[in-house]
Amino acid sequence: MLKGKILALLAAGALLCALSACGTDNTAVQTETTALSTAAEITATTPAVTTNDLGIETLAADEERDYKIEDILKNNLEIDGIPISLPCTLNELLETLGDDYSVKKSDIKHTIEGTVDSKFKDFTGEFIIAGLYYNDKDTYCSAHALIANPKKIDYDTIKVIGYFSGSGREAAILNLLDLTRGDSLDKCIKNYGNPDEVNLGKNGKVYLSYYDYDENDKRTCWLQITVKNNIIDNIWAEFETEDLVNNQN
Repeated sequence: MLKGKILALLAAGALLCALSACGTDNTAVQTETTALSTAAEITATTPAVTTNDLGIETLAADEERDYKIEDILKNNLEIDGIPISLPCTLNELLETLGDDYSVKKSDIKHTIEGTVDSKFKDFTGEFIIAGLYYNDKDTYCSAHALIANPKKIDYDTIKVIGYFSGSGREAAILNLLDLTRGDSLDKCIKNYGNPDEVNLGKNGKVYLSYYDYDENDKRTCWLQITVKNNIIDNIWAEFETEDLVNNQN
């Protein structure tokens, strides 16, 4: 089961939202809710399923990969066919994607101030979710970022550490250079090997999680691949918040 600080915060926010039966037309909240709902769904699966449950082998305790997830996040990601590299500033991300893509400063401001029409506030003092727009239309995909100064929304200092693709949207989908939405589970395993963890979600979705750890066995970054009916449905990549919060410029 995912244990990172970010997921715990997101799942808690989603739970509060569900308990209060909140609803909103605010697009920023809709984008956040997509990620929150997915996080809550994943964290609800306890414990992680075993290889006998789904027939997917996990990485053995004494087994190491011949590659780093960090290298994939830095060199092997793309959004709609456009290569990106994490971490980066929000400005760098937008400049890389081009003029068709944008985020709304008002969305970030509403998140920080908690002025969205909702019972939860997805802001911890450092971590924000910035919904991505394509030609001013909400993609329901989001950049996960650290903000150095919540009182000054500066795209050059907001550091993007992760990216989540919403389901069912054509624009702003995160893929790997050699693995895209619609590819097979077999191709995923062939390219990236056995995951560290497998979790079973709702509606037949299966979550494969690949982690990097430091010398103290602390998780530093991760790659999550969602599979449905043996087909890749979604890809989510992220660095751990704690590892970068003190390194902002």
